[in-house]
Amino acid sequence: MISGPTGLSSGAERLAGYRKAMEAHRIPVHEPWIRIGDFKRETGYALTKELLRGAPRPTALFVTNNQMTVGALQALNESRIKIPGDISFISFDEMEWYSFLDPPCRPVEHSPYRMGKAAGEMLLQRITHKWKHPRKIVIPSRLIIRESTAEVDKERR
Repeated sequence: MISGPTGLSSGAERLAGYRKAMEAHRIPVHEPWIRIGDFKRETGYALTKELLRGAPRPTALFVTNNQMTVGALQALNESRIKIPGDISFISFDEMEWYSFLDPPCRPVEHSPYRMGKAAGEMLLQRITHKWKHPRKIVIPSRLIIRESTAEVDKERR
């Protein structure tokens, strides 16, 4: 996993979601394969290269935003790592061009529109004094099924 800064709620929550999903599927989390970055393309590239130099090399990669995804894909391409043959790949953030990749990238999609709408509504309610206490709203995400992941080999867990 290549995550964003855990000091930001988006980075911390995506890392927590990753851990929760791994636990739910009884897949051990291999801590050395978790890298924390800054949501920038260059960081996605550098951290992917680091992961590829390790032994054993990961069989799957989850990158938590679109900019780091670009860097990670560049690193995989330069290293001649085949998706999904050599490594399964999932990104957080759906980008229109993901479906044009070969193979198309499997993303976790969240809705910036719904997030903005909820934030605007909360701001309006705050301005009009309809509520005074902080609230937290969670906008659900969904996994879009595409071909950038391979079948799980239970022996490789």
